[in-house]
Amino acid sequence: MPKYRVMTYDIATRTQVFINVRAIGRNPGLWDNLEKFQLEKFLTSSIDFKEHDFQLILFGAGRRGCLGISFSITTVKLVLANIVYNFDWTLPGGTKGGNVDMTD
Repeated sequence: MPKYRVMTYDIATRTQVFINVRAIGRNPGLWDNLEKFQLEKFLTSSIDFKEHDFQLILFGAGRRGCLGISFSITTVKLVLANIVYNFDWTLPGGTKGGNVDMTD
């Protein structure tokens, strides 16, 4: 029976293989400060969740990837735009926003 070799493992044909996505997302070799919630770590990251960066495999990959990825990205943008548009935003403590530097 033919088999495939992945690293040091022999996998027989027709073997069902499960990928532990949680373990990939919590790998200390890939991520710093795993116990701390830090969205800003993605500001300088080159990881693209839509491509082949398997450190962040939210939507699967390859031909078994999620068909709804475009829908979900569009939905997140729509929800965020509605939140920004429909709420009255103010700075805390009566601070005036006229001196905010927006050059970045």
